[in-house]
Amino acid sequence: MGYTRFGANARASHVTLMEYLLYYAGFNRASGLEQIGLAKSDDLVHWTRASQLPVVVAGSCGGADAAQSSNPCVLREDERFRMWYQGKSKQGALSVCYAESLDGVAWQVRPEAVLAPLAAGGYRYGYQQPHVLYDRGLGIFRMWCAKHEANNAMIAYAESNDGISWVVRDENVLAPVQPWEGIRVYYPFVEQRRDELEMWYTGRRIGQLWAIGRAMSRDGISWQRDPANPQLPTRESSARERIVAQWKALFSIRSEPVFGAASPFVFECEGKRRMLTHDVGGNQRLSIGMYEFDDGAWRSIARDILREGANEWDSYFQADPYLIVI
Repeated sequence: MGYTRFGANARASHVTLMEYLLYYAGFNRASGLEQIGLAKSDDLVHWTRASQLPVVVAGSCGGADAAQSSNPCVLREDERFRMWYQGKSKQGALSVCYAESLDGVAWQVRPEAVLAPLAAGGYRYGYQQPHVLYDRGLGIFRMWCAKHEANNAMIAYAESNDGISWVVRDENVLAPVQPWEGIRVYYPFVEQRRDELEMWYTGRRIGQLWAIGRAMSRDGISWQRDPANPQLPTRESSARERIVAQWKALFSIRSEPVFGAASPFVFECEGKRRMLTHDVGGNQRLSIGMYEFDDGAWRSIARDILREGANEWDSYFQADPYLIVI
């Protein structure tokens, strides 16, 4: 099978005219709104917001994203950009929404969700954190997303001919079974690696560590976990570190993440694999970090990369990174 991500997984290197577009979710604690923003860079070190406002405002998809627009997945297709993202209603129902753009900055949002909440409804029920690939061989779009029911989450799989009308083919391609995964596996990121698909995902024990794992599949349905899971973080924080981070968060003091990492985005840069995540600190303050795979392990190379230049709407945290190379 041939997969297209329309520039999202292009090999990154420092060459003239290359630009990186980083879509992310920002949160304002006062308003309680989480919305999608965009930052740009030409070196993966210095980042500038493309706008002082979100590029996808909460409420753009009607009631489906009235409380939250987050977890963007963006594909660049010919002369347009296509985005699937997580919406949350004021009642807490979760769904997948859709938008298109000609320049990657100004987005036209479809007024209805493309993957509606679960029939059971209610708070934290539905589909979230979509990750979409286009399969050239089959001529279809394939989506892996989290199916969330109350406090539980597992990875579901859906297909579409046009990227808008989706059919959920399997509601449980990856469910939490290992101790470090707790009762949630979510935030799937899928890419083609030679003749297999590779998934990076997040597991979490309630009230404990957020961690990132890896799984492989030939068909995108049956997945085999890497026995070395979890891949990140490389160690679990101590009780003292967690308490100190919570106190620092009360006074809005940034600290090293001690509750782990989540929402992985993996790419290549100068012959090495890199990963963007949102790192989890005290009081659930999230910040985007960057890691590099070297000598058989992931190591941190940048923390809180969007800290500078934050606007009011994304002042409390930045999360859910998704990178496009143009």
